[in-house]
Amino acid sequence: IAEKYGDDRRSPIVPADGDLSMEDLIPDEEVVVTITRGGYAKRTKTDLYRVQNRGGKGVRGAALRGDDMVDHMFSTTSHHWILFFTTAGRVYRAKAYQLPEAGRDAKGGHVAGLLSFQPDEQIAQVLAIRDYEQAPYLVLATKKGLVKKTRLEDYNSPRQAGVIAINFRDEDDELIGAELVTPDDDLLLI
Repeated sequence: IAEKYGDDRRSPIVPADGDLSMEDLIPDEEVVVTITRGGYAKRTKTDLYRVQNRGGKGVRGAALRGDDMVDHMFSTTSHHWILFFTTAGRVYRAKAYQLPEAGRDAKGGHVAGLLSFQPDEQIAQVLAIRDYEQAPYLVLATKKGLVKKTRLEDYNSPRQAGVIAINFRDEDDELIGAELVTPDDDLLLI
């Protein structure tokens, strides 16, 4: 338009109001999410993986550089929420379809490019949830032994800067784990 008329478009293009959202146009398909210790994430269609018989050699799940290693690898659907808990005690969220799609042996994209991580934040735990009613509670644990149980619904926030999941008592403490629990679950911390 700028080339044809000499200036930018004056009226913005907005999605039409109605029953259809942008997310409805994205297929809800099974994907494998891979996240490395260095912070690289990707989603891969499950079609690229196959069942092997006894004696199979296996297949490469990610091309890693240097001393990077896969920390989290799980199957989910493209419309599930992925919750990223960082060592700084914050939680960020993204839909699985927002992660970069890559082949089975690709590295993927860095999570900091997708989410607004603070400096020196590392991923401590990653959880995939269908919705915020999937489990009633979330338990967080820190390196210094602080444990916190809260309702999972408390983290349903669209904030790009993340949500503070836990406040530390000591400056050198950090989040080491997060798990979904029900009132009947027993929890063993080692």
